[in-house]
Amino acid sequence: MRLPVFAITIVLAIPCLVQAAEQGNAQAIYIERCAICHDNPTERIPSRDILATRGPDDVMRAFAPYGIMQPHGVGLIPSDIVDLAVFLTGEQPTGATTTNPEANMCRAPAMAMKPDSRAWNGWGKDASNARFHPNPDLTVTSVPRLKIKWAFTYPTDQVAGVPTVGGDWGFVSTFIGRVFALDVETGCTHWSFDAGSPVKGAMVVGPNANAESGYAVYFGDEKAIVYAFDATSGSELWRIRVDDHPVARITGSPTLAGGRLFVPVSSLEELAAMNEKYECCTFRGSVVALDAASGRQIWKSYTLKDSPKLRGLNSKGVQKFGPAGGAIWSAPTVDMRTRRVYVGVGNSYTDVATTSTDAVIAFDFESGDRAWTYQAQSNDNWIAGCQPGQVDCPTPMGPDMDFGTPPVLRTLPDGRSIVVAAQKSGILHALDANSGALLWQSQVEVGRAGDDGRILYAVGADSSRIYAPASGSVGYRPAAGSNGGLTAIDLSTGQKAWYVPAVPPICSWGEANCSGSQTAPPVVIPGVVFSGSADGHMRAYSTDDGQVIWDFDTGQKFPSVNSDIATGATILTGQSVSGGKLFVNSGRGFTGQPGNALLVFSVDGK
Repeated sequence: MRLPVFAITIVLAIPCLVQAAEQGNAQAIYIERCAICHDNPTERIPSRDILATRGPDDVMRAFAPYGIMQPHGVGLIPSDIVDLAVFLTGEQPTGATTTNPEANMCRAPAMAMKPDSRAWNGWGKDASNARFHPNPDLTVTSVPRLKIKWAFTYPTDQVAGVPTVGGDWGFVSTFIGRVFALDVETGCTHWSFDAGSPVKGAMVVGPNANAESGYAVYFGDEKAIVYAFDATSGSELWRIRVDDHPVARITGSPTLAGGRLFVPVSSLEELAAMNEKYECCTFRGSVVALDAASGRQIWKSYTLKDSPKLRGLNSKGVQKFGPAGGAIWSAPTVDMRTRRVYVGVGNSYTDVATTSTDAVIAFDFESGDRAWTYQAQSNDNWIAGCQPGQVDCPTPMGPDMDFGTPPVLRTLPDGRSIVVAAQKSGILHALDANSGALLWQSQVEVGRAGDDGRILYAVGADSSRIYAPASGSVGYRPAAGSNGGLTAIDLSTGQKAWYVPAVPPICSWGEANCSGSQTAPPVVIPGVVFSGSADGHMRAYSTDDGQVIWDFDTGQKFPSVNSDIATGATILTGQSVSGGKLFVNSGRGFTGQPGNALLVFSVDGK
């Protein structure tokens, strides 16, 4: 396996470990660059205790070009980063991934790509982002018989994205940038590609006349690059960087509709702004419409109408700018009937007033012109790790209650189209899809008095109800205990249909990193809601009353098709269902117990 240049450099620096540690270099680096966040963790920021559970190679990847900690690694030499990784984890790096990405290549000729009604395509199953599969080949009576069919070991212990399934093909992404095309019956690998930068969103498949197979698979990475590959051969069709800002990235999944690929753009500027020498802040979130066949940009529309302007100097003499922010962290939602594109928008980075942060925005499909904006919360000005007295902390400092979830498009019994957007605060906002007018609001419940529910990644909906898993007011902080739960809400009225608290967590790996938080995006099929928990359990709930009808502990070790074992753990990222199979990503995202398993369930394991 060929290692990237960064990894090779790190491995060569390993002999410096002992000397660097003796000099206390790592502790000084941690105090100067890391402690302000990791000693004061919030939802998006893991604690130092969590960092200690990660492998040293994982820590070092965070400082690699386009890694999440890259803005805070400026000026560090490779031995400094090795030193810091050993200081935090107590282990020495190997420079290798946990598994060989080329293991278990398929021997039989690949089946033709034939996506059909069984497919789970992209983040939300389809462009409505409802995460509802009406024809899953699973029923309320067959779900309790689900057993492991096969397990796949990811080459990292941070699991990302949502498995995409089209016919006999499955497509998965990873935090280290390696994407895989898998056979859904056996788990063998048809092909893989290393983007060299994290791919956190789901991949999406669709027709492409320029692909020899007739189909392409699309995805974006944390360099803000979008890729298109022939879905069956793995040959590259095109790639394009959709934003030139130095810390721009693609965290959310692209959405494919009407021959166009809609790409959400976010950034790392919330982290970069902690540096007093950084010229804060100049990034604006956007959605970019690309021609799916060629990658040509059709339009690009920003969430903030006004471009950043110079606002003077901070107390360190560094230029400051604004407005900034409005990142789009999640997949766009597309309504081909009304020709609208809907996005959930993040917080502001500065204290320059905006009217389209913490908002839902509707854009015209053809032109990208703004149709309407609904702002749920103003003055939510936030950057990571802000403490009193820091140079670039916005005033007032907001609570960071943005929209990190995709809007859900549904049709009511009277024919009206609505968009339901789940805010991080746990409030659901139902909007008229045509005008953006507020129809109702509803706060999800959690299992501890005085706490609000937090919704971080997604909700799911069938034709009558929306199902919202909550993580509690402390988000996915594992020490919180079981203060999450699952709430069912009537789509027409916003009234609660039922609520079930989180199951008290019992983690097979022990008490460390054990929580009942339900942060993972749900999967909805007729009669059933699948919801994963930070305790490693995947549970199936009846849509009638929330009763648990199936519970499987993924926090174990499983025989793997491409390695000796796959290790399940905290469930934070998305799942999918297709053709009688449930695809479960088991392993943490940012926080929680490390794991590296893709688990595929079928009825009786057949």
